[in-house]
Amino acid sequence: MTQTRRHILVVGSVGADIVVEVDRMPERGETLSASKSDTGSVYPGGKGDNQAATIAKLLGPDHPTLVAKMACQFGNDSHGKMIKDTLDSIGVDTTLCTAAKCSSGLAFVFVYPDGDNSIVLVSGANSAWPEELPDPLIDVIKTAAFVLVQCEIPVRINSIVAKTAGKLTFLSCGILEETTTPFLPMFIPIWPLSVPMKRNLLASPSTK
Repeated sequence: MTQTRRHILVVGSVGADIVVEVDRMPERGETLSASKSDTGSVYPGGKGDNQAATIAKLLGPDHPTLVAKMACQFGNDSHGKMIKDTLDSIGVDTTLCTAAKCSSGLAFVFVYPDGDNSIVLVSGANSAWPEELPDPLIDVIKTAAFVLVQCEIPVRINSIVAKTAGKLTFLSCGILEETTTPFLPMFIPIWPLSVPMKRNLLASPSTK
């Protein structure tokens, strides 16, 4: 008898990471050349993409009881196709993902010589979620083993997901803004925070 596999669901962000190696960040009004002439590579990214890809790789294609599923908003451009093709190729079920009528989310990742980095996000399709989640996604949220969301999609979507799930919902707090902190009690937080992010969190009135 074939056993039906349960799913780990990631509802969240996907995008294209544009990685540029620099010696330092430019000052206001200044133009700098990158530290290498061949830098500027583009990779699939976004915290949701990273979570779904990691889960799929850990489970493998033949896990007896679990499968990775992703719900996201792809951009209607070549980046969106690249991200979807990559997720599909490593075994993430992307049937719940839709194509927004806008460009993909982007992350401009500036990498310093010591390996540290600074990142600027362009939300793109990650902000283009519908007002109401479709019924097929609601059903999958309710039947998930557990759900992961991130702060790179609208707070209202994370709130709907947590209320619908009624079970373990993990929130990756990589970008934590003041509009997010009142909702933290709804989630089990994951704290991959840099020093500036921790400083911003501690300074927020919602956490005092």
